[in-house]
Amino acid sequence: MYSKKITTLALIIFTLTFGSCEMLTEKNISVSGQVDIESNRATSDTTTFLVVSETIDYNKIMEDPLEWVVEMVMIDSDTKTFSIDLSETDLEAGDKVCFFVFTVTGYTGGIPTLTEGNSLGYYINDSDYSYYYTLKNGENSGILINVNKTYKENNAEISGTIKGDESGDVMLIAYTGEINSLDAKIDYDKIIGFKTFNKESSDMAYSMELLPFCPDFPIDNVYIIAVLDVNKNGVPDNGDRLGFYVNESNIPVQVRLYNSVN
Repeated sequence: MYSKKITTLALIIFTLTFGSCEMLTEKNISVSGQVDIESNRATSDTTTFLVVSETIDYNKIMEDPLEWVVEMVMIDSDTKTFSIDLSETDLEAGDKVCFFVFTVTGYTGGIPTLTEGNSLGYYINDSDYSYYYTLKNGENSGILINVNKTYKENNAEISGTIKGDESGDVMLIAYTGEINSLDAKIDYDKIIGFKTFNKESSDMAYSMELLPFCPDFPIDNVYIIAVLDVNKNGVPDNGDRLGFYVNESNIPVQVRLYNSVN
């Protein structure tokens, strides 16, 4: 009888302890922020939607939305703010997600679709030029998304070779802005292509698709920039190696891009 009481008591204690641990480690992830829409893009018959996805590639989303889209919500037309609870999703702290916003004119209900000419905007991390946001447990606030682009499908792709015997993570950027010095500040709205990959200690071939909001083709005066993350912090900063597309004289030059493989 005494032994049975001890066993029952131990079971109760174990259950309470296990339950308490579950409560302490319960996932609680939410995201909130603001959508800023250019005045000429916000009309009375415009409805705005926010998509949380696990990829920035719209083609992947269209081909298999259930695989990539985590959540889609309608943005309040007055406040232009959003707050989404992701605790019931499969996402965990440390996972990376993308936020993009698009507008639909004359929306009457059902599942909205992004079509040619719609306005859109992406979240971009201004410290590493990435379109991905790393979630943390608890509230992820202050996420700002500027809707200042027009969706235009394209078939443009850049391919080439990154030379050198250094290895590490590389950020490849197609950029239409001005670069007057090596410490020039990047204008994120001028980035029309972005990709990250790992380079081995030898020359490496690359290819990168352009983003679906490029200027009209052909696009002149585009810099192709590669940043080797020497200190492995995921951010282009002092100490990293910077490379440009160069001509036969090894001088950095801008290129013209067409709506095809370049």
